[in-house]
Amino acid sequence: MYLPKGGVEAIGKLDGKNKVGEWKYFSTKGYLVSTEHYTEGLKDGIEKVFYSDSTTAELTTWVNGTKNGSWKKYGMNGSVEKSAIYVGGQLHGVSFTNYPSGRKKLKGNYKKGLKNGKWFYYADNGVQEKMEIYEFGDLINND
Repeated sequence: MYLPKGGVEAIGKLDGKNKVGEWKYFSTKGYLVSTEHYTEGLKDGIEKVFYSDSTTAELTTWVNGTKNGSWKKYGMNGSVEKSAIYVGGQLHGVSFTNYPSGRKKLKGNYKKGLKNGKWFYYADNGVQEKMEIYEFGDLINND
């Protein structure tokens, strides 16, 4: 696949109309933007997104075309900014967001895509500021 001005937009293999194997996508300036893996036309494996300096910006796990497994977003310095787990395309399990310093900003759980259980919010110095309790997406208690 080529860009209108002649640069390469994507490199990968097709089996008929289905993408198969590894696909690489490039910016209009020519740097690698992302890589994806396909099985019979469906995303399957680790999708990687890159910053313009080629450092990893995001990792997403796919199984048969559905987000299923870990998801992480990285800062320019390489630290994990956000992390979550997907099951069957929905957020499910522990999720957290960090400050650029690496300290926790928030931590909580999802169940079938909805906030569930205790959610903790922290100041940049690491001190807990508040806690909220959710039941299948509904806020039932907060400090």
